[in-house]
Amino acid sequence: MEKNNIYRAYDVVLNDANALTVMKYRVEDALKIENGRYIPYRLFHFIDVEYPNNLAFTLQELQNSGFIDVNQFQIPNMLAVSTNPLVQTKLMLLGRNHKLLEKYYQEKIVNDVCHLEGYITYVNMKTGEVSTMKVGNYGVYADEKIRVLEENGYKHVSASYYFQKDQEQLVDAITR
Repeated sequence: MEKNNIYRAYDVVLNDANALTVMKYRVEDALKIENGRYIPYRLFHFIDVEYPNNLAFTLQELQNSGFIDVNQFQIPNMLAVSTNPLVQTKLMLLGRNHKLLEKYYQEKIVNDVCHLEGYITYVNMKTGEVSTMKVGNYGVYADEKIRVLEENGYKHVSASYYFQKDQEQLVDAITR
């Protein structure tokens, strides 16, 4: 086996407690020979995990010390489907420098009827800026629609990072 390039990379994820987490890896590009052909592959070796208070500062420090974001190895799919072609195009474009953190849904009352709306929370892998975007309207509230959303990785807004951050800001404003 012949080894080529070695990189240091970071990834930003939400852990089970809805906390932003920075995972660090050593990444090796390698080649192996199978049936007389060179087959390239990549190995990710876990280095460390951080729970940053200031994500932007942490990412800047990592970049300054030679780390690159994992999006450089493959463009991630934002994995949220929208029936709006403009939103779908934006999702495709966001994939280059952004990473999907979560998908959530919430209820919205329109003309006395409860509708379901879908949102995503994503992070800019270069700057650490966390953003939220509405990705779709899923029609009138129905248990079957919620089941389908949850099967596709959506969670209720009350279990989301977005909701948690909103509540923390509200508590900070009240206690000042």
